[in-house]
Order: sequence, then C-alpha cells, then structure tokens
Amino acid sequence: MCRNKTLQTTWKHGGNGNRNVKREENNMKRKNAARTLALALCATMLTGMFAGCGGKTDSGNSGSTTGTESGSDSSSVPDTSGKDTDFTMLALMAITLDQYDDYDEYPAIEYWEDMEWDAKGDGNKTKLDMDIWAPTAGAESDYVNTLIATGDYPDVLNLQFASESAGQLYEDGWTLDLTDYVNAYMPNYKAWLAEHPEIIATNEVDGEQKYIQIYSGNKDLADPWGGYMYRRDWIVDYGTNPETGEPFHGEWVENEDGTKDWVDDVVFPSGNTDPIYISDWEWMMNIFKGYVDGLAANGVDGYCMQLPYQGALFTGDLVTGFGGIGGGMYLDADGNIAFGATSEGMRAYTECMTNWYKNGWIDPSFAERAGDMFFMIDTTTVYTGSCGLWYGLTSQLLDGLAGDGSNPLTANAVVYACASPINDEYGDASVQNIKPTTYYSTGYLGTSWVVTDKAEDKDIASLLTAIDYFYSDEGSLLFSKGISDEIMASASGDEDWYQKYVDLGLPNGAYSMGEDGIPVIDSSLIYDNENRSEAALAYRLCGISSNQDERGYSDTMKKQFETWTMYEDSGQIQNDITSQLSAEDATAYSTMSSDFGTVVAQWLPQYIMGTYDVTDDAAWENFCAEIDALDWQSSQAALQAVIDNAR
Repeated sequence: MCRNKTLQTTWKHGGNGNRNVKREENNMKRKNAARTLALALCATMLTGMFAGCGGKTDSGNSGSTTGTESGSDSSSVPDTSGKDTDFTMLALMAITLDQYDDYDEYPAIEYWEDMEWDAKGDGNKTKLDMDIWAPTAGAESDYVNTLIATGDYPDVLNLQFASESAGQLYEDGWTLDLTDYVNAYMPNYKAWLAEHPEIIATNEVDGEQKYIQIYSGNKDLADPWGGYMYRRDWIVDYGTNPETGEPFHGEWVENEDGTKDWVDDVVFPSGNTDPIYISDWEWMMNIFKGYVDGLAANGVDGYCMQLPYQGALFTGDLVTGFGGIGGGMYLDADGNIAFGATSEGMRAYTECMTNWYKNGWIDPSFAERAGDMFFMIDTTTVYTGSCGLWYGLTSQLLDGLAGDGSNPLTANAVVYACASPINDEYGDASVQNIKPTTYYSTGYLGTSWVVTDKAEDKDIASLLTAIDYFYSDEGSLLFSKGISDEIMASASGDEDWYQKYVDLGLPNGAYSMGEDGIPVIDSSLIYDNENRSEAALAYRLCGISSNQDERGYSDTMKKQFETWTMYEDSGQIQNDITSQLSAEDATAYSTMSSDFGTVVAQWLPQYIMGTYDVTDDAAWENFCAEIDALDWQSSQAALQAVIDNAR
C-alpha cells in the first residue's frame, strides 16, 4: 500500500490518452478557475465548518448492500468490473497523534480497508486498496488548494478547505458526475437524504439535477465537541447570591457507578441556575474580575474572557443573541438570506464588547492573537487557571483542568458549559431578547466530497459501495465509534487492527451494544479523547456519525451537553446552499467573504478597544460604507435564488 503523504508539485497521472484529451479541452477553464485559488478561504468563512447530519438505514453486511436494491436502473451505470481498485482519498483534517503516523494505519480504517465489496450483488466481491492522504495540520486550506492548483489532487477529495465549490470544480472538468453511481450503489446514502429533505443534495447541471458531491454529517445532535465554558468554582468561591447576599456552596458527590456529580446552589440574577442573559454574564464577569485582580496582585497575568482576534466569530457565538450570525450572511426566521454586518444588532453587540473591554473583562491582547483558532486562543492561560470564560473543548469540562493537583489555580477547577447569551442590555428593543439561532458544532449537514477525474478509469462502483457502508447503521458505528466487541470476538487475532486495539487497551473493542440498542463505549474512553480518536478515526472520511450512545457520563456532564444544544441550529448557511452557486457567483461570494473578513478584522477590534466610538453615527457609517463597498447584496441575491429554486 502506498504511504506517500508528501505534497507533490508534479502530476502523478500523466499517461492516459483520454484523460489528457479531457484536460486539454478544459485547460482554458482551469486557468481561469485557478485564479480563484489565491483567495484564502471559500464562502465557508460565514458558515459552520464542522456541522453534522443523520439517518437510519439498512446495516449492510461486509459491503453486500447494493445500489440495485434502491430501485434504480443499474443498466445505465458504466460497467467498471475488472478496473483499477487502487484509490487515493484526502482525509478531512490532520490530527497529530503519537501512536500512528498515517491515516491508513488507524485500526478502524484498516478494518474497513480489509472488507470486500459486492457492488452488483452477484457474489463477485472486490477489495479496495485505499491510500489516504492527510492534509498539513494548521495549513489545510493551503494544502488542498495547492493540490488542486498543481493537479496533484487525489481520487476522492473533501471540499472543507477548498477555495472552489463542487459546482465550480465540476464545471471546469475536474470532477465526475456521480448520479448514476449514487442511484445504483448508494442506497444507505439516499435513505439518509430521504430522511432529511431540507438538504439540497444535488446540483443543477445543464438544466438537470445531478449528484456531483457526497455529504457527510451526524445522525443526531448529541455530544457537541465544544462551546463556551466558564469557571463555575470561581462563582461558588467568590460570588454571592444576587438576592440574599449569602455565599454559595458546592461539592462533588460520588455516585454508585463511580461517576461524580457537582452540586451547588448557584443562582444568577435572572433567577436561572445558568447564565442565560447578557446581564447574567456581566454579573459573572464582575466576580471574575475580582479574582483576576487578586491574581495580578500576586504577579499572575489573567483575564475574565477570551475573544477572537476579529472581535467576533464568523460562525456565530455571542452575536447570535443580538440577531445575525457572526455579523455575516445567515438564515432569518423565515429561512431567507439575511446580512447582519451593518445591522443594529451588530452595532449593539459591538457596543457590548466595547463596554466589556473598557471594564477590563476581555483579554487586552485579543487583537494580537491572529494566528489562533477560536477554540485554541491562549490555551496556556486556560490550562494554568487564569481565565474565567473561553470557547473550549469537552475535555476541559468539569474537572478537566484539574491535572495532578500540583497547580493550585486548577486543582479544584469546576468547568461548566454555557449557551450563547441573550441580549437584554444593549441597543433598542428590536435587538433585545432574541433567542440565539446557532451554535458552532451542530447541524445535520457536514462537509462534502467529490470524486475527481483521476478516478474516471477506476472501479467507481466498488468505491461508492464501500463509502455507502459508512451511511449504514453498522458502518456509521464503525465510522464514529470504532470497532465493536462483536468484531473483536470474531477476529483471528492476526489482523493488524486487532493488535492495535489490544495495544490501546481495548481487547473487547471500543464499544458494545446495550440491551436498549444504544451503543456503550468502553469506560476507558469516556474522557480519553486521544485514544477515542485513535480507536475511531474513520470519522475523518465521508459518512455519518452516530453520536447517540451511553458513555457512562455523570448527570452533571450530560447537563453540559444539553446546555450547548439549548437553541436550535437554524441560522447557519450550510454548504449545500453555497455549492449551488454558479462559478461566477461562487467566485464573487468567495471574494466578498474573504474581503469581509479583512474589513471586520480591521474595524471591529478598533471599536472594541476604543480607537473608534461605536456610538458615534459618523464613525459607524464609515465601517458600514466599507462593508457596502464589498457588494454583499449581489451574493445575498445569488444565495436567495438558490433557496427559492429549491423551494
């Protein structure tokens, strides 16, 4: 099996006459399309990057599920039997783990690669040889766009970090029409789509709806990977009841099953046990400020909360409680395209952040952290116990920061999740008491994948049959949880993936099926994110995740997940919409999105830090004028046309 993951700058496939003719025919188109690769990011800057999806389908059995069972006419599908079964595939993201160097060597993927696929259901099974490439960690966009620009792209390519949409790539002759193959060989995928009619799964090509990309996602919205979180212990230790003035009390309670629950009597000014409103957050910030000031008196730097360097998340967060999503394009309550950058809601949000910065609640160096992702901003301060509120990962919840107890600032840490707050303080009534409409890590729809022209002479039927397995009940469990106890019990013990599971301390697999039909993961993986990733790294390929399981979480941990999923994810513009744009509109939207991010990053921090006065109409109009100069109205109209056409 090929193991080369090094980015090449030369063509891997040079010879085939038909392929060369096709490339010559599309040469001028590709030269024009390549110009768009200079853009830093696609329109996904304004949408969620790790949204999810769902479905319930036939489980299949060792790839025996065939597309002909879906009711389509397989006679229209090209005969690919006997063709090349070696494929290259680009994984979704790079993850740096210690045990294995290549994605191909992760046990769940190795198990999938060992399976045989009966695409036509005639008993003639085929085994694929998959060479899975990994993008460069932290530079995924540059990596993917360089692959496309140099022609060194794989057979199967995810578009998460591509600067061109599926429609553009297809129009320029880089990718294949998968319609006949999907209809004949992907019944599980189509069953999932049938359960989610809101997903625009096809693209209009020459007046016809065609499958030119395949989507990934989640079956359900349980167990988000992260969100806003805060130091609950700081409130217990340094806060008082807003009505009675009495100090709070809290303690850990151990349950019979070995889990622990945190119990306290904290109440916020709104009367809720969690911070729901901006006023709740401001009360909380005052408590944090007292603690941070105490740290400073002892020579320890800290701050109340982190803020992304742009001043707001393009994917949502705090802005949603003021109306709009990240100040950019979003879906309003009627499902239509709206734009929030220059709205009164955005102005009220900016006024709020300006006040918070003036009060000393926000990291004073936030605008300088331009190289950090929003959930990896100054992690040193978080893990050393000097930050009160941040956007973090599930591994940090409850006592996730406690460590070995050697650091007194984290030894007794209790970290709680919190939902995006509802504005009840800033602006007029039109931008107050608006329920947030999105949170970053949810939604049924994920990234999309295309099959490129590099695979046009290969056994695509078997490839898509193998991918379709990840949309079955059985395959989605392998995809998202890893290898089961049943699979381990049926193994000979000589398989590479078997021994790797033993080495991971999982001789009985990563999960077992409970009597109620809900998967139960091995107890050793409950809080071990690295081993969970190593056990089930197939989720970086295309398929659907099955999040619904019983992990042995305490009631307190379950409550945190419920907090993050408090509001419906209805505002994000998913990539099934943006992918429908014409090449011209997609380029315009991508350009506008990139320029939008630049303008916001230039202006918003300046307002927040007091360089410009957001309450001054003239100063605000200067910002609005620069935004309007980006011609966002044209992109809004193009996106709205996609929605109207789908309706």
